[in-house]
Amino acid sequence: MVYSEEVPIVPGEGQPAEEEPPAGRRSIPGSVAFVPSVAGLIIAGEVVKDLAGVQR
Repeated sequence: MVYSEEVPIVPGEGQPAEEEPPAGRRSIPGSVAFVPSVAGLIIAGEVVKDLAGVQR
């Protein structure tokens, strides 16, 4: 499986005032652009291993 056990943070809660985004700005992204594609490659690798009968 590909997942994270980390508890998500809510932007603005528990952060010092100087780190809060200015009014009108978008919130902090949950991941970097390459993370979803890498997760897809990891899942695809697991499927190939299952189909090939490879032990982990």
